[in-house]
Amino acid sequence: MRHKWIGLAALMALGMSVTGCDSLPGTGTPAGPQADTRELAHNGDLRGACEPKRSYFPRAAAYAGAGPHPIVAFVTTDLGSVNEVATSYWDSNRPLQWGRVEPARTQIVACLGRAGKGEFVTSCSFDDGKSVPLHRGRYDVTVYEAATGKELGTEQMQGAVGAGARCPLLTWLSAEDPVLYTEPDFDQFRSVLGKYVDRSLAVAAPTSTAPALVADISGLCTALAADIPAQARSLPTRHTNSGGSDQSCTWGSDSYDRDNPAPPPRLRVNVTAHAGTGSATSGTETAGRRYESDHEFMAQNGTVRPVAGLGDRAALENSADDLVVGVGSGARRYPGLGTRLITLTRNVTIDISWSGPAAEFPAERTEAEVTDLAHRVIARLPS
Repeated sequence: MRHKWIGLAALMALGMSVTGCDSLPGTGTPAGPQADTRELAHNGDLRGACEPKRSYFPRAAAYAGAGPHPIVAFVTTDLGSVNEVATSYWDSNRPLQWGRVEPARTQIVACLGRAGKGEFVTSCSFDDGKSVPLHRGRYDVTVYEAATGKELGTEQMQGAVGAGARCPLLTWLSAEDPVLYTEPDFDQFRSVLGKYVDRSLAVAAPTSTAPALVADISGLCTALAADIPAQARSLPTRHTNSGGSDQSCTWGSDSYDRDNPAPPPRLRVNVTAHAGTGSATSGTETAGRRYESDHEFMAQNGTVRPVAGLGDRAALENSADDLVVGVGSGARRYPGLGTRLITLTRNVTIDISWSGPAAEFPAERTEAEVTDLAHRVIARLPS
């Protein structure tokens, strides 16, 4: 059978690019993973876990409890693209946890790096007359938890040989020294990664030592100025600090432009370290009650969704945040949208709201930005 081959020059002519490495500005240090809060409709929606600018997926299932733990795998090509590992030749009756469940139920993502060249297997002929050598691939593999981006381990895998080594029907290759590599077959995946997929996760034994409580968060608002979404950094700033245990930060204005009225962008962050009274755990109990109260209020006004991998508990909702100008029959309403996220971690509650004109504040963006900001708030809390 003849196969289709597309060289690098043709790839660029089609407008497809080769990815590079993202890093923190001026440091060369890779940036941490970012939350991707989209609905997971296809396995390919999880490919961001393996891209240079990594993502994690709060809507994916948590890696917890008894096995099996569903997995999906991606491989980075010589051109830098990240593709799902080909499973069309795998046994169609294989257990469901091996790439056969709904993406939102996936708990693990395996990322195969660029292939190293193993032994020569065969030559693949293409419909333009080119013949490309097929070698056994050798892969370094990193395994991540889908919901949090946490690294679970690293492994090495070998591509298939013999009957499992097949030429691709369609491929993109560099025009200079093109080489193809076999991918691991199902037996290789199961033998190497089965320990992540099929094991039951032990529950940590309770300890008598309670986690350290947070008492003083003075200066948190000032520190967060470097962490807020880029659009909020140019907004007016108001900090209302009730004390070292209670920080309220607002970026935005209560006024609007009369020539172009619209809900002004506004970011609010309220962080409270609850002290409570009495026993050493009363601070966490007080924080828990505050979180439950806020959660109940949000549920009365809209649909509240849990956010996995953030603090001890977290939830968010999207809602209208319209601006009403005037009163009575002459009032005019300008549509706005916003996302509110609440988080409980130790004895601290975090409440973030980020809103603005509906056309400029899609939920997909604001969800990702408030989730990322909450992670940054937690990282700045005293240990």
